[in-house]
Amino acid sequence: MKQPRLFSKPLLRSVHWTVHRLLPLAGYRLEIRRSGELKLGLWRKTLRKGEKGQKGAVRGSAASARRLVLIPGFGDTPLSWLGVMALLQPMLRSRFDELVLVDFPGFTGGLARERSFHSMDLLREKLFDSLDSLRPRMIVGHSLGGWLASAYVGLCGAGERPRIKHRSYSGPETLILADPSGVFGTESFRVEWEGRFRLVIEEGFHHLRPHVFGREPFWFKYLHEEIARFTQDEDIVAFMQSVRDEHWVEKLLPSIRSKVWLLWGEKDTLTPAELAPAWLEKLAPETDARVVLLKGVGHSPQLERPGLTAAVLSQMIGGAKGVLRHRAAGRWLTVVERA
Repeated sequence: MKQPRLFSKPLLRSVHWTVHRLLPLAGYRLEIRRSGELKLGLWRKTLRKGEKGQKGAVRGSAASARRLVLIPGFGDTPLSWLGVMALLQPMLRSRFDELVLVDFPGFTGGLARERSFHSMDLLREKLFDSLDSLRPRMIVGHSLGGWLASAYVGLCGAGERPRIKHRSYSGPETLILADPSGVFGTESFRVEWEGRFRLVIEEGFHHLRPHVFGREPFWFKYLHEEIARFTQDEDIVAFMQSVRDEHWVEKLLPSIRSKVWLLWGEKDTLTPAELAPAWLEKLAPETDARVVLLKGVGHSPQLERPGLTAAVLSQMIGGAKGVLRHRAAGRWLTVVERA
């Protein structure tokens, strides 16, 4: 099996080592879903004990368990969300039986040694099959993860997912999308976005680096060269080149039947917050949807402002709309309602 070139570098080896030791210490267990030689990782954490109190059991039956699934962004690791998830534990335990963090192979997480999915079709198929079996009540997706999550929920609303029909499940109740990709709003932005990733393939990560954060954290300078090598890996390049028009989610948004929250960094320049109206416009009129803009935050809210991100997610998960609208919250965020 081909080994990604970036994994020979010490910093990403240490990240991989940390993921495999820190997540189990935090109560997660790794489950591997295979597709031929390719693997998809699911870090699963039981939030509530089974009805008989047995350790590690999910409350109720596997079919009825209440799950939240988190899907990270392009090249990201579940480790970047671990602080936010830790802050959310009291809320999560009150609402869900299990938390599941998706770990993509070849990215910087626990499966960094593994070969990446080299096409969007393969990645979608394996992820969506896994979501079919998990039957999550709520999905949180960031960036690429938001793109994939919205596509899956749109297919659920269109009746194409889950593939195996369940009388009690037709898709998640709630969808939270943080700085999501997959919608352009205008043709000019689509050309700009596609051109940026074309330059990343042809010339390197420096075309993407200014857009990863609103204000780059000091520690990223020690990691960016290894991330740059990740974007040049042959499977990752093949994945980026495999994206086609039918993968964009504009046409699926009217089919979404879940409640939708859009969480956006005001200073995001990779998928700008100006795209939020395009998402709201294309959702069905009856869809309960709103946008929360985080002030002073860029494309990576879980790393730039983990405390604020956790506080806002807690309100979204709990459905406390009024708290987000309170005038005191205006110092940190803005809530945008549908017209």
